[in-house]
Amino acid sequence: MNLQLQVSKDRLDRTLGILKHALDRRVTLPILQHILVDIRPKEVVLKATDMELAFEATVPGEGQGQWTMAVPGKKFIETVRVFPEGILSLECPEAGGRLWLRAKGMNSEHNIQPGEGFPELPAPAKELPVVRIPVLRFKRAIQLGSIAVSKDATKPTLSAVLVHLSKHHVRVVSTDGFRLAVAEVPCDTKLKDEVRLIVPKRALDLIPTLLGDEGEVELCWDGTTLYLDQPGLKFSTRLVTGNYPAYEKVLPAELPLAPVAAARAGPGPTGSPAPSPPPPAPTPRNWPPTGRPLRKRSAWGPRSSWPTIPMRIASGSWRSATGPGS
Repeated sequence: MNLQLQVSKDRLDRTLGILKHALDRRVTLPILQHILVDIRPKEVVLKATDMELAFEATVPGEGQGQWTMAVPGKKFIETVRVFPEGILSLECPEAGGRLWLRAKGMNSEHNIQPGEGFPELPAPAKELPVVRIPVLRFKRAIQLGSIAVSKDATKPTLSAVLVHLSKHHVRVVSTDGFRLAVAEVPCDTKLKDEVRLIVPKRALDLIPTLLGDEGEVELCWDGTTLYLDQPGLKFSTRLVTGNYPAYEKVLPAELPLAPVAAARAGPGPTGSPAPSPPPPAPTPRNWPPTGRPLRKRSAWGPRSSWPTIPMRIASGSWRSATGPGS
């Protein structure tokens, strides 16, 4: 008797599209190029990892029996993608060693391996703190807060992104030493102490594609790993070790606000006329028709005739400078 499970092709295809990110890197262990398929009577659990990123996804289904196997990942993903829409049947004969995919008018055979050699995925301990963040705001913060990441691979902390959690907000911070981007999500984290997690940019860029647009996402962490949990999907990534720059020292206490005239939309809803646009900048007199500016002449005369003026500098020593404003 063959073991069989029926699942939605579209749901399975979308789930495999997430797991493929763990198969992009070249790894030394051949088993890491496989997807662990754990088939159960009411669902199938799919796992993939490259020892830095780890995915565990659940797809509902209907079947009989329970077995675990490792399927070559890239071939399995490409095969499911070309199958027609509808119900897809996964069948495994009692003899083992083969997995059949069957749909209307199409069949595909795959070699499989025992699932015992697949590495155990990291799992959070029950006593770890958990922070819940609105999904849509967190996705937007990742997109805005990671734009200043350094491309210098010799600086692992600057080429990653800081997730700064405090009692009343979550910040996503990136900097390359010249630019600084900070995106803040107000939320009640219920944390007593601040937490700084340095997350690889590769992993953080995947999070908006993994999450939907509704509900909340759960974050928890330990000393080496960040865990993300959403219904039907568990994701984990290794953290970058190191000290992130103290970005708060360069942030102003209050951001200056300047009024912006919105005169392009015409009169406002109350019927008041729109403010007139600012006058154009004055054109310098005798501006040459070629567009090249005139050379500025000094009122002090030739440089050789400028007087010598003593100046005081920060170190306390004296030096001489010539000319105005030197």
